[in-house]
Amino acid sequence: MPLCVSLPPPRLCVYSLPRPEASDLDFPARQAILRNSHMAKGNDKNYVSVWFWLFAMLVMALPCIGVVMIIIWAFTGENESRKNYFRALIISFLLMAAIWTALIMVGLSPVIMKTLTTWIQHLQKTVAHW
Repeated sequence: MPLCVSLPPPRLCVYSLPRPEASDLDFPARQAILRNSHMAKGNDKNYVSVWFWLFAMLVMALPCIGVVMIIIWAFTGENESRKNYFRALIISFLLMAAIWTALIMVGLSPVIMKTLTTWIQHLQKTVAHW
């Protein structure tokens, strides 16, 4: 039975469709429904609770223990979701460290070049005296 709203034309009608039976669904759809129902109950092996994330953020805030735990959580355990998150965290840290190092090197290149030139000139003078 349609549910219609009294508006000027065009009329808006919503038809309720009958829910398909499990036998009407193909096998992958049935698997998706089962997977989602397990995840909602916390039975999925990749399910990570809000409480774990709060605990993880608290541990990551600790100076040395946080770094060690990020590495441990990235490579141990069976929870792929958690491992992927911490692996991505490590990769993003390494990328930022590489970009930061490159920017520092570009910014300090005049100082480095001046120091190298001074050392080379000093070395040439020392070798010339021998």
